Amino acid sequence: MTDLRSLLAGPDFDRPRGLAPAEFHRHHYRRLRLLADAVGPAADLLADRARLAELSALTALRDPALYHSALLHYALCLNGIVRFAPDPDAILDRIDAEGAVGAVLMTEAGRSNSHGAIRTEARYDAATGEFVLRTPGPEAVKFPNTAGEHAAPKVALVYARLVHGGEDRGVFGFVVHIGGDQVPEGLVIRHAYESGFLPTDTTAVAFDDVRIPHGAWLSDGAAIGADGAFTDPLGSPAARLSRSMAVGVETWISITAAVAAVARGTAAMAIRYSRKRITADKVSGTRPVLDFRNQHVELLTNVADAAAITALADPASQVETAAAGDSSFAPWSGVDPLLPLHKAAAVDAAWRITTSCRERCGGLAYGATRWPLAYQSIVDAYRSAGGDNVLILLDTARNMAANAGYEPPQDDPPARLRTGADFLRLAEACEHRLHARLRERLAAARKVFDDDFTAWREELEAARELAGVYADRLLMARFAASGPDPDLLVLHGAGWLRRRAASLMRAGLGGPGVLEAVDVLVGDACDRLLPRAADLVDAFGIDEDFVHSFLAADDYLEAFTAELGIEPFWD
Repeated sequence: MTDLRSLLAGPDFDRPRGLAPAEFHRHHYRRLRLLADAVGPAADLLADRARLAELSALTALRDPALYHSALLHYALCLNGIVRFAPDPDAILDRIDAEGAVGAVLMTEAGRSNSHGAIRTEARYDAATGEFVLRTPGPEAVKFPNTAGEHAAPKVALVYARLVHGGEDRGVFGFVVHIGGDQVPEGLVIRHAYESGFLPTDTTAVAFDDVRIPHGAWLSDGAAIGADGAFTDPLGSPAARLSRSMAVGVETWISITAAVAAVARGTAAMAIRYSRKRITADKVSGTRPVLDFRNQHVELLTNVADAAAITALADPASQVETAAAGDSSFAPWSGVDPLLPLHKAAAVDAAWRITTSCRERCGGLAYGATRWPLAYQSIVDAYRSAGGDNVLILLDTARNMAANAGYEPPQDDPPARLRTGADFLRLAEACEHRLHARLRERLAAARKVFDDDFTAWREELEAARELAGVYADRLLMARFAASGPDPDLLVLHGAGWLRRRAASLMRAGLGGPGVLEAVDVLVGDACDRLLPRAADLVDAFGIDEDFVHSFLAADDYLEAFTAELGIEPFWD
């Protein structure tokens, strides 16, 4: 089996400086094909979630842009083919023969939550046995996506609403081959923009009666008979939409692993750099910035949070559960009630970590090295991509309010906060009370308002808060179960308390003096952890030879001058 770390560490996976956008995209997709050739059959990778998580983590660390393309290729495009095609091998063999990479055309420009209201249409032409894809208006233009045809042969998984016999039959996937001389007649591709830190060949795509063969329909058991009769074992367009979004399972597992790796990488860079970065002032004299309390409290808390989402990203813990309840705001909760919530919790935590670490590294993290901003860019993107975090939280809260597949935890707050277990009990009590509060407020609203929208409208922020605390509690529990250093567990819990102080007050749990007591607890934990800071981040396995950022190097000034090509004339 290919050693992914050794493969990705090689020079073929470097991102050269100074390439024009078209040159970069060609180089970028060559890297993706090298990776795909080494990984082997897509179906085998998708069936091995530990290997999928490893691939996700390593590619995200090596180059977030490469990871993003690998996610689209495997977890979305090829995953849809493996799951839904009547003969997936025939399609996958052609993709391999063409050396094509996968893109996904799902999101549409004209409305939020476009997954639940896809307007792109597919109609069956019985005379030719083909399907015809059509964009009915500007709101249905597929955007954003990476369907740029100039860089490499592409295979696009297109999500479209099948209209047959004058009726909506639900959203299905269709395969469209793009690239070189294979751009089908009627396919309109417009390149949109170039992004510096997460460079993708972003396009807008429209269909002007694009004809594709019958075999391009990922029918997943549905059929159109010789007499034109349509059958679908799922029975309804709503069920078909949820089923068509089942590619989310591997997508969430992949994203959670990737952002956890990025969080570890950023935390390691920030700690190592802060140990070597010298400051001098009239109060402290000359010393490393990590000696300052405000610096090491924040960075060691980031280390703790990175370790927490690493525990959440463990593939052994990412178990599919039977979908329960409603998916009113977005289709994701209808696929799985927990995996999208894990993704949201991991991405939000990784966003906080990368933002904080970049700021704590000062000016060099903004322009002298690309990785802190590249890492922050990708976690920022996944707050919306892969299922919008806010919509995931709202659907989660809706099911919590209905007690659909959910039981509130105990309301047994600790008398005082001393250990990580105490913070977990506090989080459970907070969640219990916020859950009861939301149910009471909704019950009162429904006595006044007849429609569900009006009843929920005033409670959306309360719903988001409840689901956020629930996600935090699940993360804290998973971290505690992984057997972490007790002081890291305390820092993770204390960081949660600071962020959720308002929630605790609403739940009647934020008494006087709590924050002051927690500050003392955090200071004591940091005093014990600080002498071991280097060992803590060394355990993350982030090395300069792999991430190629001077901020990760033991001698960052030597690495800095080498990266910029400055000869050491001062020697």
